Amino acid sequence: MQASAALREAIQSLPSPGSPSRLSADGAAVGLSFLDTSLRLNHVRRLTERLTVVEHKAARRVTEVDVSLRLLNAGQLEAAELYQNLRTQAGFRPDALEGGADRPEVWIPVARLSRRSVSPIDVFDAGGQRLPRLTQYESSRLMASGLYRLFRAILLSHPHARQPNSDLSRFLFRNNEPRWLLQSALVTLLTERAQPGQRYERAATEFTVIGRGAEHKATALKILDEYAEALQDYFALLQVALSEYLLVVALDGRINEHVLTYESPVEATEPRATSRLSRLTRSKYVVSYKTQMPSTLRSYHFIAEAEPGIHITRLVLKSDSDLRVGAEVCEDLKCLAGELDAAKRSPKGHGYQKLLELEAQTTLRRLADLVRRRRWEAEAAQSSLPASRIPACDDLAWAAASGEGTTNANGDIVSSILEHPILIDPQVLRQAADEIVQQQLVHDLSVEDDPISNRAHAYWRRLHSRLQNTAQIQMRVTFIIEDATPASFRDAMTYCLSLAAIVLSLNWVMLGIPPTSMAIPISEMPRGGDTDAIIAVLLLIPGFLYARLSLPDRHSIAGHLRAGPRLAANMSLITTAFLAANIAAGVDGIALQVVFILAEVVPLAIGLGLMLLLRHSASPERSGAAGLPRWAYSANQLPGDVNPHVVFFTSGVLPRGDDV
Repeated sequence: MQASAALREAIQSLPSPGSPSRLSADGAAVGLSFLDTSLRLNHVRRLTERLTVVEHKAARRVTEVDVSLRLLNAGQLEAAELYQNLRTQAGFRPDALEGGADRPEVWIPVARLSRRSVSPIDVFDAGGQRLPRLTQYESSRLMASGLYRLFRAILLSHPHARQPNSDLSRFLFRNNEPRWLLQSALVTLLTERAQPGQRYERAATEFTVIGRGAEHKATALKILDEYAEALQDYFALLQVALSEYLLVVALDGRINEHVLTYESPVEATEPRATSRLSRLTRSKYVVSYKTQMPSTLRSYHFIAEAEPGIHITRLVLKSDSDLRVGAEVCEDLKCLAGELDAAKRSPKGHGYQKLLELEAQTTLRRLADLVRRRRWEAEAAQSSLPASRIPACDDLAWAAASGEGTTNANGDIVSSILEHPILIDPQVLRQAADEIVQQQLVHDLSVEDDPISNRAHAYWRRLHSRLQNTAQIQMRVTFIIEDATPASFRDAMTYCLSLAAIVLSLNWVMLGIPPTSMAIPISEMPRGGDTDAIIAVLLLIPGFLYARLSLPDRHSIAGHLRAGPRLAANMSLITTAFLAANIAAGVDGIALQVVFILAEVVPLAIGLGLMLLLRHSASPERSGAAGLPRWAYSANQLPGDVNPHVVFFTSGVLPRGDDV
């Protein structure tokens, strides 16, 4: 539920209070400062996430935050000092803001966490000491005070507030109950974990009329409806406060640079419905991780780790950091195409043409910058973005960046971009807008080509020219895990063929090849030998060889990758044990020969099947496109080939099947 709807539902659900809520003016200043600091994150130099994957659908996420107190402005430091004084009930000392030596403790927010997460978060410094932090109730109470003060300040700046007989003036200065109801609604929404999910409606009770409480509710709702446009930005801030908690910790103010770590849970889903056969023949394991970061974050560093014995062969990081830019460019291109069509049908004056020229230059320059970044990112990923993939965008980007002009009838150079031959047909603008959406040009790409090991990483950096807002950037990391010891299939193949050879040798010793007589009892066989010794050979030698196989825990990622060799070895061992059991039970004649044939054929067939799997294993091209945006796919890579086997996501980020 959106913030405005949640606030209306809270007003409808709560009874009218008889007194105002206890909201502190100093707490309001601190709460607004904490919210502003968490939105700006100007003091966070870099955020690093370590995702350790050991078992299937299980991962451990550790976040590191590099904090610099030097980057805090005076207002943020003042709010941090003010809150420390509120906690200690001491007087405020302005001279404490002059130097770091006078700030023994500074309370600042270092991250925002989704309210869907219920796990406790402990923050540690570089020395491993646990830092004190605000409880969720304390931080929410501060934000409730601040958001109410901000709500009142926004409405006080409206011209209707200065009109004595207006509804707004009566709400702000004379009619107290609706204002108290709004305070109670904000405090309830922010301090309680549960929030409304849908509207609760009920018909009025029979034989009742609208009372004073209903009038107060109607007055508060009327203010929200009439001044919704003025409160648009306020509701955006309220949405952040309702969906996320602030992680506020106390840092040593005498030290400017801090490295903080905390561990938070991740959820997992398995979007790919794989068959049993595909799981057994799996040679690659594709993992996807989704999270969201504030758009004001300076730098993001992701590290993926796996257990020893398996390798991370490729790691791709993409984000929708250009989502707003791409949407604006698409809208401007379509609008510009419509204006060019209209100008061709009915030409307008010089002033209009000049405005159209400026709009075209601005739009195409932004498009050219978007295409240029995608092309450079493709080259950094050792790939390419051919012009055939985005023909219209490539043509328009060239028209904006090349500086080409045309000549008029007098031979003079005309530099107007509207006169460029590429823009003769405005349809190319609409085609470019469609290509931005279809090829996912709003997704950037980061691929790190490190030596293959059980550890990989990728970096993301925010462009300084990007607008800062309250929106979140969706990050998606995809990496491929492979078995570091590909000999597991060969070992299992050798094991199966060895068992087949052992059984064949015993068949020759006991019955001869071909068998001399299938009706002779086992005790009277001409080449039979000691039955106990034969049973020992069928049990001890396969068991000894089985113990030499590299078969990790079946719940680990390595065990997941080696499920095929494990099943092959188990089936071969079972058939051999079945033969030993039949010999011990005294089975002879044709029945014994049938068991011998079964114990020979099954391991032999499994060994030959593993040999074929080794020769026709999954090609690197299929998984090489995992996690790439569509504009980065090569001709032989299709999105349907790269669905992840498991998707890890942080609280507040819901998995989507169409986001590949």
